[in-house]
Amino acid sequence: MRGLLGNVFWSAPWAVAIGSCGGLVLRWLTGDHYLPGRLTGYFMPWLLVLLLPALLGALLSQRRWLALTVAVPLLLIIVAYAPLFWPLPRPVEAGAATLKVMTYNVWSENRQVAAMARLIRQEQPDIILLQEIRSRQFTELRHVLTETDPDVAYFAYDPQLLQAVISRHPVEQLESLRRRGQAQKVEITTHVGKVTVLNVHPLRQGGWKRRYRQIAALLEEEILPETGAVILAGDFNVNDHSQLYRRVTRHLSDAHRQAGFGFGFTFPSSEVNRFGRLPLPPLIRIDHIFYNEFFTARATRTLAQSGGSDHYPVVTELIPRQLLPEQP
Repeated sequence: MRGLLGNVFWSAPWAVAIGSCGGLVLRWLTGDHYLPGRLTGYFMPWLLVLLLPALLGALLSQRRWLALTVAVPLLLIIVAYAPLFWPLPRPVEAGAATLKVMTYNVWSENRQVAAMARLIRQEQPDIILLQEIRSRQFTELRHVLTETDPDVAYFAYDPQLLQAVISRHPVEQLESLRRRGQAQKVEITTHVGKVTVLNVHPLRQGGWKRRYRQIAALLEEEILPETGAVILAGDFNVNDHSQLYRRVTRHLSDAHRQAGFGFGFTFPSSEVNRFGRLPLPPLIRIDHIFYNEFFTARATRTLAQSGGSDHYPVVTELIPRQLLPEQP
């Protein structure tokens, strides 16, 4: 009986080890094509919660084959995320001109407009990209911001996409690209030059292949032909191990990877209870800020407050590598 119970007990860490190995191999071979591979990518950091105790138990009980099987996925995950925990050197002196950018999915059901405005005033970004903002929310937020911060004077709202760009610098709304990642395209004349900004929110409907095709088309048709500075940001509904993320980072840099620290999880926020009676901690990072070779990132943070949203905002300070052109 004791031997049977022991076998049942040790079957759990074996299942975790083999399942983790299988998920990582499937992800490496097939990318996002199969659900187990996609889930492994989304929740890869959380496998550490299972693998570390399994490895400790295997070592203490001198189960060498189990320890080896657990160690393989554990080391792969550590190698993948270790760079996010290394101290990063500052790319330039602190006094250099910066462009502060915030991306913020405010959540269409969020009624805490004052809390949203408080977060924005607290961070003082030059450019704010908002997703899932209904017309009434936008009108109220605009009113609160203009009353409390007169420097926030420029607004562009796309009612079809439910997305907005707010800026301290003149904004010209260029296009509404519904079939290319739900992208709101604007041009902003900033204190460091003109910047093309794309505020995106590819929807979950249609699956990962549809999101991938839309963002790939956005890259090829709108971003890569640009000769000036470009910022691409928003709620991408994908993590940093997805095929879509890898497609974007072939051409653009990720602000969090360059100048962030830690996992930087953005969803769900613990301030909103959407999945039952108990609020969940943030589990995944699906909100991103990318930029082309005209910038480098000095500092990137995921905020600790959400202002009533189910997403935490991401803020980065971008430094122009050179003086940006006045004309596109």
